[in-house]
Amino acid sequence: MRTKSINCSVSSSWRQTGPPWPCSPPEGLKLFSVVQKAGELIIEKHPTLPEFVDPRQIFADAQLVNWPIDVLRSALSHPWRVEQTNVARRLWRHNRLISEVIYQGSIADWQTVELKHPRTDYRLVVRAVGKENFD
Repeated sequence: MRTKSINCSVSSSWRQTGPPWPCSPPEGLKLFSVVQKAGELIIEKHPTLPEFVDPRQIFADAQLVNWPIDVLRSALSHPWRVEQTNVARRLWRHNRLISEVIYQGSIADWQTVELKHPRTDYRLVVRAVGKENFD
């Protein structure tokens, strides 16, 4: 199986305030944006966005990256669990690793994060940049 990966940048304000947030590759083209209204996700996708890129999955990954660990733990029920170290988080279902988050920098103030889904061979690298780059 070939690894599917994409590099993108997200507005750093998203880490503090939540959506809306855009996702752009280093070339600057906005690939998609996610807005949450009344519990519903509204997604705008660029027509050239590869089919394997699922903004809903990326949004869920973003919650795993940014939500406080206590909030994550309280939101999960058996058989799900989340573990955290100084530089990583791992999401498990039963005893199977579902997602892994590797922080470059501190968890509270990361600049780059890598998410991996070992079962699907999916990898996402996100670099936080200033909001001014998306206006």
